[in-house]
Amino acid sequence: ESMTKQDCEAHINVLCSTLAPCNPLKDGSKAVWVGAAQFNDEQSFSEIMENADSALMAATKQPHGWQFASELSHIHSNTAWRERLNQILDQQYADILIQPVMNVEKNHTRLFRGVRTI
Repeated sequence: ESMTKQDCEAHINVLCSTLAPCNPLKDGSKAVWVGAAQFNDEQSFSEIMENADSALMAATKQPHGWQFASELSHIHSNTAWRERLNQILDQQYADILIQPVMNVEKNHTRLFRGVRTI
């Protein structure tokens, strides 16, 4: 739905003020964050989601609990990182080693950690 930035900001403020006290974290921080991003039909789904995710990530550090993607100086792009990592691997500039992190008491793998060497 097309709306002005001011109307969007007003709606976000109402959402944040309504939802923030619903489930506060133990340390008293906000439990609700909102990231807002404008989009158009020419953008791919991943571009739209990267903008929204970047705004959401920035919102966690804002006192009011929300952030517009259009006001960010940098968008965190998983697609761009994936392309760059693939380029590095294709050109054999780096090796990525996968190392298991074990729970020795239960003798099972808890997670895998990636290590890169350049």
